[in-house]
Amino acid sequence: MTPKIVFYLRLAGQTGRNRLQGVFTYLKDRKRNWDIRLPQTEDQFFAEIGDGADGVIVSSYHSQKAIRWAEQARCPVVFIDIAKTARRKYRAVDISINNDDGGFGLLAAQHLASLGRFASYGYVRAGAESPPYWDLRREQGFVSGLRKRGLSASVFTGTGMDALGRWLKALPKPAAIYSSWDERARDIIRACRNERLHIPKQVIVLGTDDDEIICTLSSPKISSIRPDTEGEGYVAAQELDRQLRKTLRRTRQTILCKAKCVIDRESTKPPPPGKRLIDEALDLIKREHGPDITPETIAAKLRCSRRILDLRFSEFHNETVGEALTRARLNHVCELLRTSGISITSIGSSCGFKNANALKNLFKRTFGKSMREYQKSVSS
Repeated sequence: MTPKIVFYLRLAGQTGRNRLQGVFTYLKDRKRNWDIRLPQTEDQFFAEIGDGADGVIVSSYHSQKAIRWAEQARCPVVFIDIAKTARRKYRAVDISINNDDGGFGLLAAQHLASLGRFASYGYVRAGAESPPYWDLRREQGFVSGLRKRGLSASVFTGTGMDALGRWLKALPKPAAIYSSWDERARDIIRACRNERLHIPKQVIVLGTDDDEIICTLSSPKISSIRPDTEGEGYVAAQELDRQLRKTLRRTRQTILCKAKCVIDRESTKPPPPGKRLIDEALDLIKREHGPDITPETIAAKLRCSRRILDLRFSEFHNETVGEALTRARLNHVCELLRTSGISITSIGSSCGFKNANALKNLFKRTFGKSMREYQKSVSS
C-alpha cells in the first residue's frame, strides 16, 4: 500500500520549494512511491492528518498550534528547522533537521577574512527585539570565527534604518559586514545608500540564505551564503523513510545541514572595469540623450575610444552604445507621448532625433504602431 505522506512546507518561497525538490530526489534515488499531500493552510494540514497520515514532514514558518499537532500525530514525523524553544513535547522517535547556523557564521568569517584586511567587521542581527535562535547562532559562529583569526566584530542589535545607518557610518572603513539573512542585507545596502557609503569600496556586505530574487534584484547584487535546503529535504525524506520501515528505535536526534557555498556578487567584490565603464555610460545616457549627445561624445566624456565602448557594450549588453542611446531616446519619446501635450512633430527634436520622418519610421518598426496610434492607445 502506498504510504500517505503530508508535507507542511512553505512553498511560496524558494527554501520550501528546494526542500521539496530534495524529497523528490530521494524518492527517485531510492525508487520509493509516496502519496504526497501538500496542504498550504493550517486547516488543510489538520484535515490531512485527521483523515489519517502514514508520515509527516513539517518545517518552520508555521504556528505553534501546527507544531503541537505534529508533535502529537500518531505517525512518524520529521521536523525541519524548528527551534527547540518552539517545541513542547518530544516523541519516542524525534528527528529534527536544522541548518548548521553556527557553521554559517564560521564560513562568513572565513570568507570575509579571505577578501583582504578590513579596518572593521560587523554583524547585523535580524532586527527582532528578541533574536531568534538561528540569528544568535550565526552571530556566535561569526564572532568566534573572527576571534580565531585575531579579529573582532561589532554587533548591531537595533531595528531602525536611521540607527543602522549611524552604526555603519561610525565603523572604521573599509568595513566587512555579515547579516543574518538576505532581507537584512538589503536593509544594510539601503542604509549605506542613505549615508552615501560606497559598496563595495567602503563597505562590503554578505547575506545568508541566497534568496535569488532578493539578491539579484538588489543594486548592487547581494553576495550570500547558500544553505543546502535541497539537502535538508533529502535527509528529511531519508529519515522519515527509516521510520516508516521501522529501522529506527527510540532516538532523539538533531541533524545539522552545512552551508553549500558562498555566492559572490557585487556587494563583496567590485565589478570588472568593463562593467564599470558600461554603468557609467548608461548613467550618462539616462541623464543626457539630447541631440548633442553621440556615441563619440559619450566615449570622450568617459575617456575611452568609441571602439572600446562598443566592444564593452556588446560584451555585457549585446548591443552597441549607439543602439543603447537610441533605445533611451525612444523610451523618452514614449514617455512624452503618454504624459505631455507636446506635438508629435516637436517630440522628435526634444528627444535627440534630427529627422522627424526617420523617427516615425523607426518608432513603427520598433513598437508595431505609429506614434499617433501609440498616443491614442495610451490616452484612451
